[in-house]
Amino acid sequence: MEKILFDLHQLRAFITVIDAGSFSAAARQLNQTQSAISQLILQLEKSLNCQLIDRRTRPVRATLLGHECYKFSIKILAECKQMQNWLHVIESGKLPLLRLGLVDSVVAVAGLQILKYLQPKVDKIHQITGTAPELLTALQAGKLDIIITMINGDVPDSLSLYPLITEKFFAVTPNDWPEQTIEQLCKHHNYIAYSHQTPTGTQTQNWLKWRNFKA
Repeated sequence: MEKILFDLHQLRAFITVIDAGSFSAAARQLNQTQSAISQLILQLEKSLNCQLIDRRTRPVRATLLGHECYKFSIKILAECKQMQNWLHVIESGKLPLLRLGLVDSVVAVAGLQILKYLQPKVDKIHQITGTAPELLTALQAGKLDIIITMINGDVPDSLSLYPLITEKFFAVTPNDWPEQTIEQLCKHHNYIAYSHQTPTGTQTQNWLKWRNFKA
């Protein structure tokens, strides 16, 4: 790996000079001498082998290359600060961030309890809701860390599945109908079904199909 010849102190000094508009103002903000700030900038320019600041103007301005360096420097320092905070949170025993997806029906029944359970274990929770297919797509795209949903069909090899609850299907009929088997119901009555777009709809239709019941 190629050696990096500059450090974060130089980047911070460079950003502060550009933001403040002068070496003296940057020195006051950073509680250093003006000569120390000038030396840091010179070392950075020497390491990168280019001029970053146009010293002829007042206030001083970044050169064309300096503008590019400024954008990268902002990102680098922000990432370093995030890393520092991230590690500190982990050290405290919490997960720094959890991107959580909940299927709509789960939110209505247990959403609040799930968030209360996670709160002491996670520093920040970003929660979204949606249908099962939407959440699965978001998980596979890396936009979510975990989803609580209904799964229909095989789970992709790249994901881990942890069953939480199981549910039984049941048939609902008018009160005055005589007791009938599922087969009799399918032969003589229409079936109001969940949408095929949902796992529940697919699961119930498959359950009937595998038993040769044509509702």
